[in-house]
Amino acid sequence: MQAMGEAHEALDRMAALGAAKAEAERQYRIAKRVRIVWERGNGTPVTIIGDVVCGYDDIAQLRFARDCAEAEYDANREALLLAKKQIDTIREVIAREWSAAHGQ
Repeated sequence: MQAMGEAHEALDRMAALGAAKAEAERQYRIAKRVRIVWERGNGTPVTIIGDVVCGYDDIAQLRFARDCAEAEYDANREALLLAKKQIDTIREVIAREWSAAHGQ
């Protein structure tokens, strides 16, 4: 049953993708915090620090990595949900055919 195999594969990837997503978020937040503190120490107005910090190449790269990890996690989650839906559809077809064959 192909849908069941796809569901198992997607489920097996969830832990690793979740950890990668969390690690990317952690790295981004730490680097952003360091840059914010540095900008604050240099007298950058508080109202623009967030925008200034996000413009640094290293912060932008970490944000990009974070967003990619999140997209990959979400895509895998959707694949898992799709496989589960396919399994449910097959289960319903089997139940309907079994009921029709047994007069129920």
